[in-house]
Amino acid sequence: MSQKSKFLKYLFALLMFFFFIACKQKLSNVAEIEAKLSYTTDSVVAYDPHCKLLNTDKEQCSYIKMRYPKFAGSNSEFLNKEVSKLVCSAPYLIQQNGKQFSATSITNLPQEFFAQRNGDLNEQIKKGELDKESLDQILLNWFVDGQVNADTILNKFITLSFYQYTFQGGTHGSYFTEYHHIDYRNQKPLSLSDFLKNTSDTITLKKIAKENGVWLNAENKPSFFEGEKKFYINYNNFYFNTQGIVFKYQVYEIGAFAEGSFDLLIPFSKLNGILKTEMLE
Repeated sequence: MSQKSKFLKYLFALLMFFFFIACKQKLSNVAEIEAKLSYTTDSVVAYDPHCKLLNTDKEQCSYIKMRYPKFAGSNSEFLNKEVSKLVCSAPYLIQQNGKQFSATSITNLPQEFFAQRNGDLNEQIKKGELDKESLDQILLNWFVDGQVNADTILNKFITLSFYQYTFQGGTHGSYFTEYHHIDYRNQKPLSLSDFLKNTSDTITLKKIAKENGVWLNAENKPSFFEGEKKFYINYNNFYFNTQGIVFKYQVYEIGAFAEGSFDLLIPFSKLNGILKTEMLE
């Protein structure tokens, strides 16, 4: 065997050795994160105390219910604060006077919400402005049911999904799903630009989505973008699955309620040179 062949053989063996060490270290890092960061699911629920005025079962009264992850281990204090901010300032927390409500903590959320909401009702009841029929409309069959999930925990970030269904009377309720990505190591929220190699790639991404995007609920492919209506992407609401990046369109955003929400998938195969693949390791 020539000196050159021996050298190449040893060089290849050396490269394979370092490759093995790097892979082992990467797996070790992921396992370490999973071992240090864990969570359980907790919940809060409260019924409107005013329902006693109607002499009806508690289950028929207005209520707020929220389920959420409670983290333990590495960076858990920061993550629990992020979950608390997400839940306590949720879009549904709007009072009858139209003002935004924000609770001091998740556990206090239901009680504080009803206390403030009922403060307005108490004044109306004292003044005789509300009869039983009006109270029925306000207090019965009204609810908020929400859930925060830890959808994805990767080496560099975690994805929290927030699903909420609200019914406030009428023929049907309303629902939405939001996705929040958090760099829990450096303790900061992430936006789409953090996953792209260049901020200008959003323009390329939009073009790829229009030409190669796959509607996951293809049976109800939206007609919203037909004709003169311009195609757009909500860059603030997205998630990753095993196939690629998915952009979420809420109910009513690009279609009628009956059409539901829409998920637009851009396959990873179409995103070469655009995504920071190291973020998804």
